[in-house]
Amino acid sequence: MPGALGLCTALIPAAGCGQRLGQPKATLLVAGVPLLARQTLMLRNAGINHICIVVAADQPASVALAQSLGCTVVLNHHPDLGQSHSVQLGISTLPQSAFLLLPVDFAFTTTRDVQALLQAHALADFDAELVLRPVHESNFGHPVLFGAAYREKFLALHEGTPASTVYRTHRTKVRTVPVTNANIHRDVDTAEDLAFLMEFLRDQGGAQPPPSR
Repeated sequence: MPGALGLCTALIPAAGCGQRLGQPKATLLVAGVPLLARQTLMLRNAGINHICIVVAADQPASVALAQSLGCTVVLNHHPDLGQSHSVQLGISTLPQSAFLLLPVDFAFTTTRDVQALLQAHALADFDAELVLRPVHESNFGHPVLFGAAYREKFLALHEGTPASTVYRTHRTKVRTVPVTNANIHRDVDTAEDLAFLMEFLRDQGGAQPPPSR
């Protein structure tokens, strides 16, 4: 994908407390590797080098982990305002370019899924007004790729408005990108989800994260 990789950044909202899991999802260990580290390694392996992570300021372990990963780190002092607030904080630091939005708990996403989105973006001549969503059969997942025009649209959201409002408001610009990953829609909210993730990773060829480039 010559030229495609440098035209897209990534944002990982990771400020949630992980109430049902009993700890923040960012630091949740999967085969000894924190979930946030897995996500950043996966994105880098797909060719995304500019990554912004938003973590809660009152979660020191998450902050320390994020700062160790070589990404842009934004502290959310009001995580109680919801994920949209984290998204706005992160987007405000991004350049005027296309960006991938990947909540930290969508841990079933693979490098191949991200590359499919990047390829579709390149084939669309980097259209700034497109929104690209991965889909397997009828199940939509993450990350979602937003063209450069959507940076300001996210920043204009009123407090408490769901981030999904942006693509719902611009449905005519949304395109689906078929992927082979049947678990593209899954996130990690419970211990059962975590156990299923471990099975998924074993099926993918091992529980260790891919090496970064």
